[in-house]
Amino acid sequence: MRNVDLFAPAKMLDANLDIKIGDFGLCRRVSDESEAYEPSNKHRDVPFPWMAPETMISETFTFQNDVWAYGVVLWELTTRGLTPYAGKKGIEIMEFLRSNKRLQMPEYCPAPLYYQIMLPCWHADPQSRPSFADLVVLLNDLVDSMESSQSQQLCGNYEKYELPSSTGASGNGR
Repeated sequence: MRNVDLFAPAKMLDANLDIKIGDFGLCRRVSDESEAYEPSNKHRDVPFPWMAPETMISETFTFQNDVWAYGVVLWELTTRGLTPYAGKKGIEIMEFLRSNKRLQMPEYCPAPLYYQIMLPCWHADPQSRPSFADLVVLLNDLVDSMESSQSQQLCGNYEKYELPSSTGASGNGR
């Protein structure tokens, strides 16, 4: 299933904090990752801030376009819900991207997430973007690295203190 409307406002959380997709307007069933399609309803509003540059021009959707949109969703999440390209119209977004500009790294975004995940998702060449399988590996590696780094920082901030051994204690607290 390919959901062209991959953007944060179309996603919701259920009671278990599992993500649920709420907008299937441009969604289509596809058989493999190489399959592209053109939407049948071209008169519907299009989510320009989440669209890859090539999609804005050709109106053909691929998994590489979905990877681009996923990078924008990550940006939204790390900005705590800001709208990407706020105040810009579709043509302005297209010109911004054509000049090889990208969304800036959010204030609360870990640098590795931005440089190793988001920016590759926004590569100008769709074939150079990571696949979703690649992203799973990259994200798992990033989380492991960040957890290890935080653990080292926590442990490194404390001194080891040896308690004096009690002599003659019976061990029963008396």
